[in-house]
Amino acid sequence: MKSLSILLIATLLVAAAARPAVAEVQCNKVVQSLIPCIPYLTAIGGGAKPSAGCCDGVRNLKKMAQSSPDDKRATCECVKQAAGKYSQAIKPEVAAQLPKLCAVEISVPISKDTDCSKLSARGRLVENAGA
Repeated sequence: MKSLSILLIATLLVAAAARPAVAEVQCNKVVQSLIPCIPYLTAIGGGAKPSAGCCDGVRNLKKMAQSSPDDKRATCECVKQAAGKYSQAIKPEVAAQLPKLCAVEISVPISKDTDCSKLSARGRLVENAGA
């Protein structure tokens, strides 16, 4: 009986190790991270700075996107979807500056126009993958 238990445990460990990684990013958490940034991203007249809560959200977004290439792409898709919902109000040039203003280097652009399939394993956009 003991050897059967050991065999079962070994089989489960091998099966678990063989499973492909699945992106663990949940879009609702991505959106929740970015909600404090909406006033900044939609502000008219510029000059405003992102709030501390917004920058905390950007840092949280970075954490979500750094686990694996699949997590980066999933986070990118969630950001793209969220940006698309507010596309009429979000200023793309303001969104592009958000990570820099929050002093966060993030591999996922905040844009509705990003082609998330072009994110490399290192999380950078590869513009001319075939060239």
